[in-house]
Amino acid sequence: MNSFREIARDMVFIIILSSVVAAGINLFHPRGFILVGKSEYGRKQVVDISVEEAKVKYDSDISVFIDTRDSQLFRHERIKGAVSVPALPESVRAAAFEKHFQLLSQGKEVVLYCSGSGCGDSSMVADALMAMDYSRVIYIIKKGIPGWKDAGHPVSEGRNK
Repeated sequence: MNSFREIARDMVFIIILSSVVAAGINLFHPRGFILVGKSEYGRKQVVDISVEEAKVKYDSDISVFIDTRDSQLFRHERIKGAVSVPALPESVRAAAFEKHFQLLSQGKEVVLYCSGSGCGDSSMVADALMAMDYSRVIYIIKKGIPGWKDAGHPVSEGRNK
């Protein structure tokens, strides 16, 4: 019969081996596995979503859509019903947050979008929201307004003033 020491040694060996294998798989896996407290944005409450997922949120009217591009682009074209909170300059962003405070505090989900995959405006606004202690999950449309339009979803167009 195996002694307690041999069983404990085998258990420790298995745990260490499993940890090394898991870390190796995570290191070489294309997306890796999100570890506790780690995400693309450094915080687990920001989630990239597809245009299709955003459309479900749009149709169910459970979200407020926020255009993070500059005000001029917003006036020219936006997701129908979206509000403008430009990422830059910070003073304009702060004023927009203040203007839309009631809307943001209604308990609806926040869906951010900008000019597409390479645009960082949505991430800046998400970071600003989290810095203001916004505690809900923040969603970012991966393909931004170009993906939304390509899918044939509703946009509002106005004059570029």
